[in-house]
Amino acid sequence: MTTSSPSSRADALVIGEALVDVVDGVAHPGGSPANVAVALGRQGVAVTLATQLADDAEGRIVRDHLAASNVDLVIAPARRTSRATAVVGPDGAASYDFDVSWDPTFPELPDARIVHVGSFSALDVELPEATLSYDVNVRPALLPDDSRRHVERIVERATIVKASDEDLVWLYPDRPPEDSARALLALGPQVVWLTRGAEGAVGFTTDGAVAIPPRPVHVVDTIGAGDTFSAGLILGWLRWVDDWERVGELAARLSADACTRPGADPPWA
Repeated sequence: MTTSSPSSRADALVIGEALVDVVDGVAHPGGSPANVAVALGRQGVAVTLATQLADDAEGRIVRDHLAASNVDLVIAPARRTSRATAVVGPDGAASYDFDVSWDPTFPELPDARIVHVGSFSALDVELPEATLSYDVNVRPALLPDDSRRHVERIVERATIVKASDEDLVWLYPDRPPEDSARALLALGPQVVWLTRGAEGAVGFTTDGAVAIPPRPVHVVDTIGAGDTFSAGLILGWLRWVDDWERVGELAARLSADACTRPGADPPWA
């Protein structure tokens, strides 16, 4: 089933889950890939999201949210719309309890200049032959036993990889996240971005490291901040390709702005 009419070629194609985040008992549209698509749509990027949603009340909340953010949709039907119950800690960081459905069969997808995947859905989707952006975005409760190898296989295909320090500590607990980022870079991508929350971000390339300092803001919560960072990387790549300092600065600016509002609410252009 397809909603809207995606163009035959988009700037960006995002493949992955869309769901509702339940925060303090209130349902908000979310899902890591969906958040990336929303952030791109709000920045004027022609973006299509391929996802799985049910025709239920929560699914309609998500569809309306995506449409309002200029996101075209290709939807595989689901028995129910997935949900994640978020618990926000005193530092604004969120942890999640998931109830998800992810077994899509998609119709033909549009061509795009760049394709983005991330989170648990990236480990169980057919990857198109395209320039690939990948957000590792570990969700331990939803990952298979051999998740490290799944992650590495996608990294081998990707041009842009983003991972948080928490992602890399979970995947590789016996070494510092900076060393793990360099190890992922050796698998073939052009850049591996390591995000470190309030300590900023570092992009590792074969030419060296690009340090992006943190942007001080009043943090309401960090829901969707990493997804907005990924969208900023994609937007920067579409504008400047491999000027990684400019790309990283844009991603950091958009991500910091997203932290100033509750829930996954990326900024508009």
